[in-house]
Amino acid sequence: MSKLTKMTSAFIVDENANFCKSLTLYFEDDEDLTITNAFQDLESAFQTLQTNQPNLLLIDAKLLDNEGQKIIKKIKTQYPIIKCILLTSFLDNDNHTKALQLGISGYLIKGNDPEALRSEILKVD
Repeated sequence: MSKLTKMTSAFIVDENANFCKSLTLYFEDDEDLTITNAFQDLESAFQTLQTNQPNLLLIDAKLLDNEGQKIIKKIKTQYPIIKCILLTSFLDNDNHTKALQLGISGYLIKGNDPEALRSEILKVD
């Protein structure tokens, strides 16, 4: 995987508003990565993509229900340049398999040290 050479902008999509806020604040002064928007559902994020396209989406694995999978397929079709990274609280083979089938670029554990998480996010292929 190669490091992105420009400022990486990201949307975070997670039902937990506190997690979204914490991650956004952590990257607030980062020179390489900024969280430009936070959403509690994929539909809202998808609607915003029409006017504001980040380099990547950080998506909570819990949102990979049938509707979430459909939205991710739409995103990958309509915005193939946007990378998607799945965030999870624990490794789950079912979600990992779904992620691979959907063309997700990464699968990261939320509980990792924020700096380790940052490093892995910036390595998206």
